[in-house]
Amino acid sequence: MFNFIKSLLYSPAQVHYLVDSDFRTVAQGWARPDQTGPLDLWAARNPGYVYRTGDYANDSVALQAANDSLVDFRSDVLFFTPGAYSLPAAIAVDVPAARWLGTPYKSPKFGASPAVRNTTITGTVTDVFADGATTTMDNMEVGWLNFVPLTAGNLWNLSVVQNGVYFHDFIFDTVSVATSGATQFMLTAGIQTEHVYDQFSWYSIAPQGPVFEMAVPSNLLISNFYHAHYDTGGTYAVSLLDITGVTADAVLISGGRGINSVGTGATAVTALITLAAQTATTTVLSVNDFRGTIGYATASTLVTTAGDAGEVDLTECFIGIIKGSTGGQGTAYTG
Repeated sequence: MFNFIKSLLYSPAQVHYLVDSDFRTVAQGWARPDQTGPLDLWAARNPGYVYRTGDYANDSVALQAANDSLVDFRSDVLFFTPGAYSLPAAIAVDVPAARWLGTPYKSPKFGASPAVRNTTITGTVTDVFADGATTTMDNMEVGWLNFVPLTAGNLWNLSVVQNGVYFHDFIFDTVSVATSGATQFMLTAGIQTEHVYDQFSWYSIAPQGPVFEMAVPSNLLISNFYHAHYDTGGTYAVSLLDITGVTADAVLISGGRGINSVGTGATAVTALITLAAQTATTTVLSVNDFRGTIGYATASTLVTTAGDAGEVDLTECFIGIIKGSTGGQGTAYTG
């Protein structure tokens, strides 16, 4: 593991560790009561780089202290050791080019339990991660972490412009969360530029809000995602992205998969994406290579738009057909 962490470094970056003191630290070998664990020995030689949740009032205080130790623009890594972190207070995310990383795993994790995903972060307040109303998340990387939201709350709230944000290999898990259209992974305001969200999955058993609600995304890529919705009733209005502003630009959605299982059939998931009427009438949103099961939107509602149809294009997007039917790869989504 330490060799992997060393490979994350871009000189002169440093690795800082957040340790869940309640997560089998003795058995896992990260830290031991007699301070002889490998991380204990490393910390003795490198004081100031290890933050144990047990040394702080709660997990939020520990995470904030660890984040505050990172140096701006140096690409420092905050490595989350395996565990379950519960955050009762908001975290000010205020280090440009910071890298928040957990233990690598392949996402999506089909059918895997949260424990297998190594590091779970649960928000018990809304707007858990806030950008402090400044451009303090520019070029931040977040990867290999499992997130569980508060009902009717956002996990990430980006209130101003953030450039070059990169999220990958993460999970947004709402299975244990009561249904609410206000439950979301991320809410953004202002013009968010050059963001990438790649190789992620989200899980739901009841309608929630979209993973992303964005006012004005610009040069946005959302790619290689998987949504498993085990429907227990009700209509999931927008599953992935709700664009609320009127000047979005260059939004590409690529390589997605969605499955609606059991439940109420064709109306269970209404739309993957909703787009407000745009000022421009040329293409601002392009969706390619999406595959949905029967019940994951209808053929005409994958993308719903309040404006001109020319604002959206779809390429190689198909909804499934019943086994034994003709149609090859399925029926094309038309909107």
